[in-house]
Amino acid sequence: MRKQHTETAARATAVLVAAATLASGTVAAGPAAWAADQNETGTTQTKKTVREQLEQTVAEATAKKDIQDKTSGGAYTADTYGILSDRLTDAQNLLDDPDTSDDRLQSALDALDKAVKNLKVASWTVNGVALTGDQTLTADIGLDAKPGSLTAIGSDGTKVDLSISGADERHPALGVTSGTAVAGAPRDGTRPSISVHLSWTSGQEQTAYGRSFWPAEDGTWTLSQNVALDAGNQPAETSVTIGGETVDITWDALGVKDGMVSMSGRAEGSVDGQKWRIDYTASRDGGCLIVCVWDHLIERKRSW
Repeated sequence: MRKQHTETAARATAVLVAAATLASGTVAAGPAAWAADQNETGTTQTKKTVREQLEQTVAEATAKKDIQDKTSGGAYTADTYGILSDRLTDAQNLLDDPDTSDDRLQSALDALDKAVKNLKVASWTVNGVALTGDQTLTADIGLDAKPGSLTAIGSDGTKVDLSISGADERHPALGVTSGTAVAGAPRDGTRPSISVHLSWTSGQEQTAYGRSFWPAEDGTWTLSQNVALDAGNQPAETSVTIGGETVDITWDALGVKDGMVSMSGRAEGSVDGQKWRIDYTASRDGGCLIVCVWDHLIERKRSW
């Protein structure tokens, strides 16, 4: 009777599978294929033994030891490296004994792992300048120009990219740019946070006629210059060179006032985005200019 029920159930299952196949147009996977799928997707990685984990940590600690040796003991602080060295020796001795229990291996693993994580880099520099401080590593660093990036380098060779913020640039003179900023990184493990104060000055002051420019209210650097006017009413200056660029002076019409012959001119340009302007005055004593002009008009009137 039981066999009959089993066969009936099997036939019912076959009918259902066939019906599903006809309805979907696909071939249903059989029990064997289903079992294979479950076996494949259910595969898990084998966990490392305590001995294997300790061997891996010993390799990591040995790499730190090699760095300390290559830097003549200067890579890590003496106290934190001393602890690591002792824990490393203990672990190696336990690994040399194939009969060491897992409990003892686990204790050695925990102690060595802690020593590696507590290892402290002895010193840090940024741009060749040593950082100082306990809770925060700091320094004042002067640069030639605004930095695009900065990196802190540890005595063990570790590199930390610093973020630059709070940049403030000003122009103390025409052609000169000065600025300040802060470069830093948050605390990470045994390394304190980093906060470096930066300052820089770039460019060279541009002058004219041996004098400095002065800033106007609109930010333009300005200068006034008097030049001679010859007998032919031609100014002594026709151009000026600022920052390696020669600019023509634009002169206005000639004028006469209080016996003086004069004309005004202007030259303007920019240096590294900083605008400059020179206001010129060319003049000479008019002498008999007014009388001569009057006589000239009389002569013209007679000729009419």
